Amino acid sequence: APGKYHNLKVKVKGSGAQVSYRAGYYEPRSWSSLTATERRLMAAEQITYGLPKSDIPARVLATAFLSAGRENARVPIVLEIPGDSLVKLAAGDTLTLEIFVYATNQSRKVEGYVAQSVSLDLPRVKAQLEKSGLKFYGEMKLPPGTHWLRVLLRIAETGRSGLILVPVTVPPRESTHLFAQGPVFHEAPGGWMMVKAPPKEGAARASYPFLSGTESFIPAAGAVVSPAGEETFSLYVWDGGSDDLEIRGEIRGNMGERLGSADIVKVASSKADAEGRVELRCRFRPGRLERGSYGLWIGLKGKISGAEGETLGFFEVR
Repeated sequence: APGKYHNLKVKVKGSGAQVSYRAGYYEPRSWSSLTATERRLMAAEQITYGLPKSDIPARVLATAFLSAGRENARVPIVLEIPGDSLVKLAAGDTLTLEIFVYATNQSRKVEGYVAQSVSLDLPRVKAQLEKSGLKFYGEMKLPPGTHWLRVLLRIAETGRSGLILVPVTVPPRESTHLFAQGPVFHEAPGGWMMVKAPPKEGAARASYPFLSGTESFIPAAGAVVSPAGEETFSLYVWDGGSDDLEIRGEIRGNMGERLGSADIVKVASSKADAEGRVELRCRFRPGRLERGSYGLWIGLKGKISGAEGETLGFFEVR
């Protein structure tokens, strides 16, 4: 029966083995019978210990923007959730999507989080949702180090969920290498239902970080390009100063193997801002690539200083 406790007994043939096992387990209860507190605890356990799960698929873009003092970096997070998958999982006319994004360090300590609940009136938004999907924007601040973003998406009415893990690196304050983020592909407006998380209580409203020159743009979490097309992306580079930066690119396969050079042309370069950030606007042509998923590795080198850096992004050819 749901909620009933069952003892476990483990027998091992042979000797010399050390065995570790749980004493027992409770039969799972139906989602509708769980209290709000139990559902929150379940979410916390899944975020902390859960394995990736694709019931609700999503693409994630997390970009570390360094501060002038190299303290906590500002990390904008963009999620793209296909609308057709949400519609298929709906249990009625209302769908409430719970979004939890937690960043943990190597010791699983929580360093930052974003949480938002989005209620969708399906009779009103179903057509638009099925055409594209939901694009969510939120921010957090993270200290130097290697972090894991643990993104839990859950439908409040049914408990169906998806879990995505994404690494984020913030360089140490004393780093002497160029730090680059991107490529961040530009996306035409109007394709997604846009949802933005409100600023945390007491936090100052920050300016929008995705700029190309003086113009803002919508970043693509899952860049989709045409084989015969031409795409624009931005690279953000720190510690390059006024140095002229050389760019070279390589196409990578799913296993990281090199597939050839990338057709990249630097179109424009901004001056360093107050945080030491330079934006390089580039043009990219995928050429004769077959349909599929690829990596775009980009190496940077200062012509004067000789300082080097690298970054890796992903795109899909359709």
